[in-house]
Amino acid sequence: MNIISLVLFGTQTRYWYTLLTSVIGNLELYPSYAIRLHISNDVRSHPASEVLDELSDRLPLQVFEFPGAYADTEPSMWRMRPLWDTNVQRFLCRDVDSVPTSEEIQATRFWTKSHLAVHSIRSFHLHDILLMAGLCGFDNTKLNFVRDQVTSFDHYVSLYRQRSSMNPVFGWSCDQKALSMMFDGMRSFVYDCPIGNCGPHNVSLGIATLDKALLHTESLSDLNQRLLDICDAIMAVPWGEFKGFAGRPIGDTRPQLKEMLKLDLPSCAAVRDIFDKKPSIKAFYEP
Repeated sequence: MNIISLVLFGTQTRYWYTLLTSVIGNLELYPSYAIRLHISNDVRSHPASEVLDELSDRLPLQVFEFPGAYADTEPSMWRMRPLWDTNVQRFLCRDVDSVPTSEEIQATRFWTKSHLAVHSIRSFHLHDILLMAGLCGFDNTKLNFVRDQVTSFDHYVSLYRQRSSMNPVFGWSCDQKALSMMFDGMRSFVYDCPIGNCGPHNVSLGIATLDKALLHTESLSDLNQRLLDICDAIMAVPWGEFKGFAGRPIGDTRPQLKEMLKLDLPSCAAVRDIFDKKPSIKAFYEP
């Protein structure tokens, strides 16, 4: 089983405005992957939350709900939970307020052929760390030695908390800092894919790096080209000569959702069915 690992917490409406485009984009452009959405219980207080159960009834989307309070951005770490699920072969950590891009998918396909355990995508010139928390991937079949040392997700969190207690500014962006804590000493297992306007990591870091000149030799002809165009347009930026950068947070994709729902794709049909059954959800997603 392959998983796209997402997290949704809090009650900010902007994340609900992007949820359906993220679900459609990830399921259709990563057709061999299911979605695992980790949510906090406060998510259920949002008026659009019933769409989660409707989606999970119709699509390969699992909703994992976690009780209790949280601090800073700690729930963003939940995307790493599939590491300790040995039923999961590969999983990709992505953001619910983003959609896949052509370059991101091409980079992921190069990683799967690399036979390296950890995938790093950096798509913007300021992405200068080892792993971006919303643009990384893991091959669980090659990470048994990690689970031998860090035996559970709770153990992972406890190690992070020990480190953060020694650094008072460690709370924000804890997901990326925890990844660095875990994988910084395992750079020989990381496959780095610079896309967008990113350059390669310095070779002194000891990381295998994709030659960007090869990126576009990876064909995406098996995917729906109209959906790819819509997703690339969502992620585009009005500067530079590159298409945009993967992982860029988007505030409202309801206009693009309207275009997606014209497509003859399983996830689009499922959302259309939900809208027909639940007029209140349809009204919420009408821009």
